[in-house]
Amino acid sequence: MNLRMKPGQAVKDHMIKVIAHLNIAELNGTEIDSETKIDMVVNSLSDSFDQFKLDYTLNKKKYTLQGLMQDVQSADKILVKSKGQEIHMVGKVATVKTCQKVKKQ
Repeated sequence: MNLRMKPGQAVKDHMIKVIAHLNIAELNGTEIDSETKIDMVVNSLSDSFDQFKLDYTLNKKKYTLQGLMQDVQSADKILVKSKGQEIHMVGKVATVKTCQKVKKQ
């Protein structure tokens, strides 16, 4: 299965499409365990969800398809909000001087 989320595509629509394809595969006799289904859905997300994918991989969170859809939609809302904002960071390099005390003997 080669389904990749297209730029600008609604995440809910994409996930419903992927889940429908998984259901069709099962109706045709393919056995797919729940964890593999979740992995397939997560890996089909667009690159804008790279942080979500990384968190999923590192935290090994157990999802249902419904729970995954809710979390991905929440992540999408955050991405949409942050996309419209520019972040300007001004940095200043700070130097730290260390003073050593000389012990008198």
